[in-house]
Amino acid sequence: MLPTPPVSYRWLSEWPSEGANMNDGLGFSAMPPGVHMGWELTVHIEGSLQSADHVLRRLSAEGIKVLAHSCSSYFGGVNLLLVTENVDTACAAVRDAGYKCATKAIIWVVAPCRVGLAAALGERLRDEGIGILYTYGSWDSWPRAVFVFKTSDDVLAFHVLTDTYEDLLRTHRTATWLASLAK
Repeated sequence: MLPTPPVSYRWLSEWPSEGANMNDGLGFSAMPPGVHMGWELTVHIEGSLQSADHVLRRLSAEGIKVLAHSCSSYFGGVNLLLVTENVDTACAAVRDAGYKCATKAIIWVVAPCRVGLAAALGERLRDEGIGILYTYGSWDSWPRAVFVFKTSDDVLAFHVLTDTYEDLLRTHRTATWLASLAK
């Protein structure tokens, strides 16, 4: 059993919007908006992306909700990165299916699905001198996304993003960002 890292979040008062479909199949509806610290499961798969699909189907069949995922290939295999509601249960299911896995601490942000928002979160970390080792995002349907960050200092990143989460959402304007692209 992995130790539980500190988890915190801040509520966004207007979340979710009226009439929004939050039953999106990935378990986002169970996650409050805000900044979270937790565990990421890395599944090492020898073979093809079809094996990654097998892992995801196995987790789904066992009722394990995947909040975010990303795949990357390397010579001879695939690394599948997963953020789940219960990393211990997910790891056991993956190992029972014959795959190797490991865990590591990460930060994830549940936020509105807005163009450029992950970049704005990354800029905030950079402005504080925090290096981003990798990042990815997942969403199933509008309006919610999960952005995952592995940083050079996850604890500091967690505090920086927690302290600035609501201000960042209020000041981030998709229209402004799109207008800057047109120049």
